[in-house]
Amino acid sequence: MLSAGISLLFLLLATSSNGVGAHSHPRPSAISPRADNGSSLSSPTATFTFTIPRDSHDDGFSDWIGVVCLHPEDATQADCEMPGFSRCPNPDVSGILVRVPAYLANLLLGIIIIYHPEEAAQGVWTQLLTVYSLLISAVIAVYTKGLTRFHSGMTVFLVLSPLSLTLLVYSLLGFFNRPHRLDSILSSQRKHLPPRLLVLLFWLLALFLLIYTSTANDKRFTPPLPCDDLQDKGHFAAIVYSLIFVPYLGILLVILGTLAVYGTGEHDAAANAIIIGTVTPFLLLLVAAVYAAVRSRRALTGEVAKANVSGMRNKFWAYWALFGQRYPFLHLCGVFLVPMV
Repeated sequence: MLSAGISLLFLLLATSSNGVGAHSHPRPSAISPRADNGSSLSSPTATFTFTIPRDSHDDGFSDWIGVVCLHPEDATQADCEMPGFSRCPNPDVSGILVRVPAYLANLLLGIIIIYHPEEAAQGVWTQLLTVYSLLISAVIAVYTKGLTRFHSGMTVFLVLSPLSLTLLVYSLLGFFNRPHRLDSILSSQRKHLPPRLLVLLFWLLALFLLIYTSTANDKRFTPPLPCDDLQDKGHFAAIVYSLIFVPYLGILLVILGTLAVYGTGEHDAAANAIIIGTVTPFLLLLVAAVYAAVRSRRALTGEVAKANVSGMRNKFWAYWALFGQRYPFLHLCGVFLVPMV
């Protein structure tokens, strides 16, 4: 019953998070110049007029975004300075109904992997279905120029989650005939070769999309706003930015980048809040892990000696496994929860 319920939950989450495809919209024949008191959108059949909003809280804000984002390359500096507006949205990638199910699916499957790994097989297949649907749709959308560079990176961010990195590690351990937590689906047995290959393949596809997102010029993507800071600024700058979407590495880059901004004296309050909010959970986790390790060091040492484990490398992994068994919540926080937050 538990397995069937979990499978149904993941199927619903995966279904709601699928789709990154490009949508075609009828292009208007003209957009009349914006006046101080309003703006109008003309088409061959009708003209729609509305008041320009003051900020994102006004009722006409969504209508204004719809007009501006029909031709984002024609946006003005006044459009870019609209409070609450930074770039044209893409609900197929950055929409709340896409991101929240993806986050929940990763977190819930992570909980199952830590506490009930023998029940995780069907969840792994559902995760593979989710990431492949995102990747295939994204590749098609990029081919048809239906994604901006930012939203292509957002797709990589959803695919290369901490859970995806965990699946990659377990798949590699399976190829090297090493026992691990997900032996029920990613072991070295011949029957588990397909899921291990699928995990490696989606990582290769995601890295290809990441490299393409970093190195392709602006003509390969949907035109961004003229004031969008994520435009073609050279391969090195684009690659560094795209690495932010890689799990764990992205956290380090955000901290270093924020420290660089903070050091210049600009945006002190915002940078300080980002640094504190990012570093604090890791510091708390480190303190808790050190305290737990010191408190249980004699018991862990005795269990390792009783198992007759030899060699520094083998002892490290033995301590790691025993620590995870003794403190599964710390293991969950370190591998899934804190990086996802």
